[in-house]
Amino acid sequence: MLGKMKHIKEFDEYIKELDFSDEEDLVDYTDDHEIRKGTKVTIGGKIKKFWKDLTTSDEDKAKERIEGRKTEYKGKELSTEEKKAYDEFSTKRDKILDKEFEKMKEDYEEWDQDPPTEDDYRDMKTRKDASALADPDTPPAAKEAIFKSYLRKDLNDDEMARISAQATKRDDASKYMDEMYDLNKEKLDKMHDLNQEYNAASFEERKDPKFKDMGKPPQYLTLYSSKTSSEQKKAAIMTAWTDGSDSDISNHVQQHLLDTHGMGEGDQKGLDRRVESGGKLEFKEKEAQERVNKVIDDIYKETQDKFKEQGKDEITLYRGTADDTDFDNPLESWTSDKSVAKSYDSNIHKIKVPTSRIFMSAETQKHFPDPITMDGDKKSNEFVLMGGTKKK
Repeated sequence: MLGKMKHIKEFDEYIKELDFSDEEDLVDYTDDHEIRKGTKVTIGGKIKKFWKDLTTSDEDKAKERIEGRKTEYKGKELSTEEKKAYDEFSTKRDKILDKEFEKMKEDYEEWDQDPPTEDDYRDMKTRKDASALADPDTPPAAKEAIFKSYLRKDLNDDEMARISAQATKRDDASKYMDEMYDLNKEKLDKMHDLNQEYNAASFEERKDPKFKDMGKPPQYLTLYSSKTSSEQKKAAIMTAWTDGSDSDISNHVQQHLLDTHGMGEGDQKGLDRRVESGGKLEFKEKEAQERVNKVIDDIYKETQDKFKEQGKDEITLYRGTADDTDFDNPLESWTSDKSVAKSYDSNIHKIKVPTSRIFMSAETQKHFPDPITMDGDKKSNEFVLMGGTKKK
């Protein structure tokens, strides 16, 4: 909602004009901001009224929305201790933020760029809140207050990604993710559908303007929530792998496959190296871990079912590396196209493997987020191989 709003004359002594896409956008803004009397308010493109002249019905509508949100999250009100801790934390945070934002404005002016916006300020605030949640020195009451304050808001995808990443450390992570999903369900479902459509599209089709500035559904929220679909969870796992083979999500996938498919000691050592870099997912709830592990198993089953349909039991793959590898990894990205392997590096490995060792691929998963190769003109024909380079 807030992302649609425009601030006009933003850097005068105070904001004198506000432009909202609709009344709901206005209500979202008034959740966190007080509008000064005399501020010119435009709603839905109509230069409508000054804030001091807003009708009782407008005010009542705003209050009704806010009260409705409070009712929806009844039981998440701040305790006296939480409110005190949060006030102390937010006072310090805002002083630092204001200084950093002023410095940003000066830098942008010096670099002859458009001045930073309220959205930039909000983004900086979320980053600091997420850092505070991860900081062991932040008082527990302040952390709880931060979580509760975010549960009351409609969040953009960056905010959901940052805050949900910290929610994974909570004992009630799934409950928290479910609540965040409920509040943002329509937005998240649309993001997921658009991402799936993008992944299945040709490179030419991806130029469609509807994909411009496309958001990515927050992966932690998608995996931990009991309310997201198995297809959404599959997409999160596949996207996490494409983003990085040593991310905490990718490392959890590899550990589960190691545990269930009996790979060798070298594969475990390869994973240990990746965990040192990217960590592993934390699951304090057995049910949440079981949900994610089931999706991993479903991806493998889908892959094997597709190969069975094709009557394919072996495949030749290639991988380009900077030098000869002398270790295993539980999962590695390979390609069926030798020219693609060459585009990654000079040492080309060739391997013929049973299809039973393929975890997932651009061939067997329609919505696999196949990365663009370095020349950018074709798909990489990626196959994610279990067992690594040395298992010939």
